[in-house]
Amino acid sequence: MGGQEKDSTRRAFCGVGSYQILANDDAKDLFKSTLGFTQKSEMVNRRGRSRAAALLRRAAVSSKSRNLSELAVRMRLDSFKEVKASIDKMAGALKDQQADERKQKDFCNEELNMNARQTDAKNDLKDDLNTKINDLGSAIGTLNEEIEALKAEIADMQVEIKKASQARQAENHEYQMTIADQVATQNILMKAIDRLKQFYAKKLFLMQRTMESESQAPPEDFKAYKKNSGGAGVIAMLEGIVADAKDMVEKARAAENEATAAYEAFVRDTNGSIETKANSITNKLEERAKMDAQSTHANADARHTQEDIEALGRYAAGVHGDCDFLLKNFDERQASRAEEIDALGQAKAIFSGADLR
Repeated sequence: MGGQEKDSTRRAFCGVGSYQILANDDAKDLFKSTLGFTQKSEMVNRRGRSRAAALLRRAAVSSKSRNLSELAVRMRLDSFKEVKASIDKMAGALKDQQADERKQKDFCNEELNMNARQTDAKNDLKDDLNTKINDLGSAIGTLNEEIEALKAEIADMQVEIKKASQARQAENHEYQMTIADQVATQNILMKAIDRLKQFYAKKLFLMQRTMESESQAPPEDFKAYKKNSGGAGVIAMLEGIVADAKDMVEKARAAENEATAAYEAFVRDTNGSIETKANSITNKLEERAKMDAQSTHANADARHTQEDIEALGRYAAGVHGDCDFLLKNFDERQASRAEEIDALGQAKAIFSGADLR
């Protein structure tokens, strides 16, 4: 194209006035200056992007953050506005994560501490219940032994009463036999005495009649015979035996009364002791029933407490499963996120300084 055609084209495109302005030497210098500044700005922006991207890559390596690595790549490709928005969004997300982790740490510590306190309390309660159960078991065992001992004592007393009753019956039988024998002896002897008295009285009477009818004086020995007439010696002896029999009856009766009184006192006292021991057994049975109820209740409480302890253990295991990693790595994670946030802030500063538009 000839010079004339070029000139015609410039006038057609810019008009005659515009062409004159562009063709002016000052305009040419200004254009060159503006073009140089634009090129320089582009170079600064590229350097800023590179520095910011390098900073994020180093931070990504240190914190092992995939998001920082991806942002470092995007920083070289996306627009300034998109990159800055991504930096702000990521920094906000990291701060939110830090806050959430602090809340989660507080929750975990609070739950684990509360679980530990509750578990300790339940274990203490379990120990107290087991002690109570053991004490009740020992007390119930003692009551059982005492009850059995009282029953054995009552049985022994009942046997003693039976033996005493049998002995009393035997003694009474012997007494009755003695009384019967002595009364019979007295009756026989009294009859014999009566017969002897009648015999000797009759004999004496006949002798007196005979002597009177014959008008003879009684012999010398008649007075002696009259003195013991009727067999006074024999009768006296028999009367002595009767008296002894009566005395024996009285003594036997007195002994029987004494033995009967002693037996009745023994039976009365023994029955009183049996009644006392029976009442003691009743009281101990009532006490044992109360202890049995307490033991049953304590065993139920112990089972429920053990169930609570196991439930607390399961809950603690779940909390540990959710929290142990966080609690163990909390400081490191917080520091790592702080480094990421700081790196994002520095990258944004570098990036903002590079953005000259």
